[in-house]
Amino acid sequence: MSLCVIVALLCMFGPTDALERLSDMDEQARDRAFIEVDMQRQRLEEALLEQLQKVLKDRDSTYLGRTHTVLQAISATRADNTVGELVEAVEFTLEPSTFPVGGRLATSAFYPVADTLRTLGSRRVIMGILSATAEEDREDKILRIYAWVLIEILGKDVARLAVERGAIARVPREGKRVLRLLKMVDEEPLLEMPPRKVEKAPVKPGA
Repeated sequence: MSLCVIVALLCMFGPTDALERLSDMDEQARDRAFIEVDMQRQRLEEALLEQLQKVLKDRDSTYLGRTHTVLQAISATRADNTVGELVEAVEFTLEPSTFPVGGRLATSAFYPVADTLRTLGSRRVIMGILSATAEEDREDKILRIYAWVLIEILGKDVARLAVERGAIARVPREGKRVLRLLKMVDEEPLLEMPPRKVEKAPVKPGA
């Protein structure tokens, strides 16, 4: 059975009836259907990872621009094979002036990479942040964003425990780096509103 057939069943009969009809299939047909769904998902995740790698090179900071759109797709599909790239680009922000006028937005809306990591919320995200922190000295602003993501996923107490254990499990130099992240978790940082880009006025000839 193809993915198209499964989607058609869901559209025609709704989740409950579709599951009942799937349960009526013989075991081999179900296995084939689930294998195909898994293969389709893997191909989608690979395509999203490839697109993410491309858009992070130019980092279009426009609201609903290329980078933002790919990040939204990753959030919607929970493609956590992208965690490594996301963790390294966590400080990426969108230009506030490109957002629609009116309405109130959470500050996290301007940090789409951090917000995507929060949405993924997987063990892979937590381990990725701990590994990235241990591997090299990170700027305080990046550690604050890492801490924000961990607290959003785990809550402060569990985040603190995870970071503490991450420090203990590493050699002293790496553990010391992770302890800097622990300090940030204790501070419960909030994301800061990114500054608007100020366009320089054109210089008049002869000025």
